Amino acid sequence: MRKPASRITAVPKTKASRAARTLRGVVVVLDPGHGGTDPGASREGIYEAALSYRMAATLAEVLKPLGAEVRFTVRSAALRRKPISGKSEPALILPRDATLPNGQRLNAGREVPEYLHARAAVAARAWKQKRPHVVFLALHFDVSENPNDHGGFAMWDIRENHACTLACEITRRFAAAGLSGNRRPQPRPNDLGVLNPQFNPVRQKTLVELATITNTADRKKALDPKWRWRVARILAAAIVACKKARLT
Repeated sequence: MRKPASRITAVPKTKASRAARTLRGVVVVLDPGHGGTDPGASREGIYEAALSYRMAATLAEVLKPLGAEVRFTVRSAALRRKPISGKSEPALILPRDATLPNGQRLNAGREVPEYLHARAAVAARAWKQKRPHVVFLALHFDVSENPNDHGGFAMWDIRENHACTLACEITRRFAAAGLSGNRRPQPRPNDLGVLNPQFNPVRQKTLVELATITNTADRKKALDPKWRWRVARILAAAIVACKKARLT
């Protein structure tokens, strides 16, 4: 006797399932600053590379449930440690094992064009694959000679004014959330190798200084996982806004 065919029911369109489609088809290339034997900027025993790699890992966990494909410009165990929102996190570690995708180790004093352009090449490959939407975010933490400087800001290559769209969207959201402090978005001359259009053709790309760790209050925030998750969600919302505007 033939068994009756199983009934196939559609998955209900829940709020969560709709959210999961918001970044479908988007490749987000995350470029955590420094790594290897290059710790980046430091204050009071806090190192930029440790912060930027943890932020990249956190942001990836926000983006993936939205349907984004996340690619990193570097490899490190620090990026494989998946933070979980609301749960305790392991101590920050310096990503001393960080390498470029070709296996080349990152060395102190060598954050020079050849390294930066190799990072940009990860975005270029995604772009050449003719993905419908590609976004590039370099994640850093800034220092300043003025201890009163605080907050984060975004930068773009001055040769590409269209690239300020994502940077300005992030800046607007940072200001609304009280994250920009007294820092301002900056078009920069062609000295930010990861944004060089010759090596990184992605239209929506920016380098974000997330906080100023020479400021005591900012340094404390940067060490707080709750702050990192909040910033990651703001960055993700900016990417969603750019996709909706068909700007990526």
